Amino acid sequence: MQCGAKALLIVTREIAGTATNLAERRAELLCSLPAQHDGPHADHSENETWDGPNEGRITVLRHEANSAH
Repeated sequence: MQCGAKALLIVTREIAGTATNLAERRAELLCSLPAQHDGPHADHSENETWDGPNEGRITVLRHEANSAH
């Protein structure tokens, strides 16, 4: 039986020359690890991990810096 914990991942990036952050990616995550697992939750189809409760759905915000070109 799978864990089934859920999270909404929102990844943001800066807009150069401003103080504005823009949501670049949004993903619904579902933990695919076995029920009662140790450690963080993991969604292998999205290649993402997160910490959080097993019930409900949490929002995970991650800011990624722009790479220099």
